[in-house]
Amino acid sequence: MARRAGLRLVDPEALVTAQARRHWQAKLPQRGATVGAVARDLHGGTAAATSTGGLDGKRAGRIGDSALIGAGTYADDRIGAGSATGPGEAIIRVTLVRSALELVARGSSAQEAAQDALAILHERVGAPAGLILLDRHGRAGVACTTPAMAAAWITDGSLTVR
Repeated sequence: MARRAGLRLVDPEALVTAQARRHWQAKLPQRGATVGAVARDLHGGTAAATSTGGLDGKRAGRIGDSALIGAGTYADDRIGAGSATGPGEAIIRVTLVRSALELVARGSSAQEAAQDALAILHERVGAPAGLILLDRHGRAGVACTTPAMAAAWITDGSLTVR
């Protein structure tokens, strides 16, 4: 609207004073962390779970949107299971986990599917995220376009930490 009205645009940072930033940061809740889990049992059943720990500046204890089935968490015994973390609105727009598992269903490894799904997310909506996948055989894929994402998994009794 401002551009159409011929108004001069300024960098949004120019509108925030140091005092206002300190005031806002003092009111921020403690940082949360999203926890995702995927599993496959001995009979091939898969499961996925995603907490909503949150992004900076989000209210603690809120009900988040990245955990929505298909978007941020999904399991299908015929394909695998996955969990995502990141900005829920963006994850929903591409149904990130379901899209990643569709890549697995078409022949991609869990690792390739995790990386490719995050590339699609970035291309379509410009958002960073993290993704853990497990294919129906129990092979893991972990990828993130965020600055950091801790991950660990156990396969045949062996622990892997990334």
